[in-house]
Amino acid sequence: MKKFITILVVLVLLAGCVFGFVVFEKRQEIAANKDVIPQSELFDVTGDEVAIIYNFSLQTEKGTCVREKAYLPIDWVNNYLNDKFYWDTSANKLIYTLPEEILYFDASSESSSNSPRFIISGNKVYLSPEFVAAHTAITFNDFCGGEANRIFINDNFDAYNIASIKKDTALRTGESLQQRIIIDLPKGQSVRILKDDSSEWARVLTDTGFSGYIEQKYLDEYHSVEQVNTFTEPVYTHLLSDEKIILVWHQTTNAEANAAVGSLLDATTGVNILSPTWFSVTDNNGSISSIAEESYVSSAHDRGLKVWALVDNFSDSINTTTLLSNLNARTNLINQLITEVNRCGIDGINVDFERLEESCGTHFVEFIRELSVSCRLNGTVLSIDNPNAELFSLYYGRSAQAECADYVINMGYDEHYAGGDAGSVASIGFEEEGINLCLTEVPANQLISGIPFYTRIWTIKDARTESTALGISDAQQWINDNHVPLQWKEDVGQNYGHSGDSYIWMEDAESIALKVKLAKDNNLAGIAAWKLGMETPEIWEVIAPY
Repeated sequence: MKKFITILVVLVLLAGCVFGFVVFEKRQEIAANKDVIPQSELFDVTGDEVAIIYNFSLQTEKGTCVREKAYLPIDWVNNYLNDKFYWDTSANKLIYTLPEEILYFDASSESSSNSPRFIISGNKVYLSPEFVAAHTAITFNDFCGGEANRIFINDNFDAYNIASIKKDTALRTGESLQQRIIIDLPKGQSVRILKDDSSEWARVLTDTGFSGYIEQKYLDEYHSVEQVNTFTEPVYTHLLSDEKIILVWHQTTNAEANAAVGSLLDATTGVNILSPTWFSVTDNNGSISSIAEESYVSSAHDRGLKVWALVDNFSDSINTTTLLSNLNARTNLINQLITEVNRCGIDGINVDFERLEESCGTHFVEFIRELSVSCRLNGTVLSIDNPNAELFSLYYGRSAQAECADYVINMGYDEHYAGGDAGSVASIGFEEEGINLCLTEVPANQLISGIPFYTRIWTIKDARTESTALGISDAQQWINDNHVPLQWKEDVGQNYGHSGDSYIWMEDAESIALKVKLAKDNNLAGIAAWKLGMETPEIWEVIAPY
């Protein structure tokens, strides 16, 4: 009898627990938030605005809806998906550069099309997702023409899970029954699992473009879906040397300087690339001056050297942003360079555009891309000179340069410069930081380390700092004439000395050896030195073995 009573008590308690749980669940359902969030509020859009959901994250930027089709702002596309879409205001054209072809799309032609690749609205350019997807590895689904326009864009092709709803429930804005309802989900509907690391809630996406949270207990019949990326990336070929590059820039300002190159080269060892400063941009229309000579190239070839002729933007009569933001000017400049290359048998072009403003970055990269097409089709090596890499100069686009050009040169000098504080022109730490940052954007086999064949004599007097640049040979003469004792400074990797009010951080064979070792340790493509004729003979003894 006692046993029966005990069993009865247990059953009653169990029944009470079940009843209590059911009542609790019912109360929870009764207390659940029944408020439905408006779609415009959910996606933060009004009118023709299109919400952009990139990899399931709602973006701040908005697209626009035209004829129930979504269009994406070009700036957003460039920042997140593909930065090769370039809008040229001067020509009213959209430009897309491929490895061996430049595509031009005229605004007037697109505006008359039933399915334009791009539109202009409110002075902003918007791209169709189909156009973007034709040149980019993405998938997209747009939902335009309803209560809230939206487009889902993904560039992640990992496998994902799908589950089935096993009981009618609500999709909510957060992980709680007190969160607002997005839509009701009927039994049997399939949803994509976005996140299910919670034991009680999962974030899901419906096939109508709503993402939110449901309780895990309503999910069933999980299965995995594989994604296939069918996009074929364009192939950028590079003209890379089989041997390490040892380049020296030859500053030439007239024909007499061209004639002197032979005697200067006689004092070198190991050089295989000669870069004469032959071309200068002279106006904003892309015209250039040239002192290129076929005989110079022939003489270099006879010595087994290649010639990469340099083009600069140093003229005060030009504005580099104005120049490079104009399609006709860029085309004119490129055509002139290629004409000179073919006239003289030049092997490569070395672009040395300095003092670029951040606003010029996009136009500079576009110029390099367009120039690379002509160089690739012409079999001409393209190299780009860059200031020593620092975070503030990311707009030079070194990763884009590496993709389309052959070599990227990091000019690891002017750490301290005329008009600034006294110090080393190129300490080993300064060079190392630049190279390390470059290597996050540029493959080692395309990166060349630029080193100086000069230093500065600094004079500090009456709280004024002045300096004079001297080549290594002249600096050594100054040290000898002034009997300046030198002391090795480990922190800068250079010999340091001073005489009265004058100070020097010496560039010499010992400091150059450290810079060469840095390039070797990182397996870089080579060394480039500014400039020919400033060095002493022993410098080549540490560079040539590279």
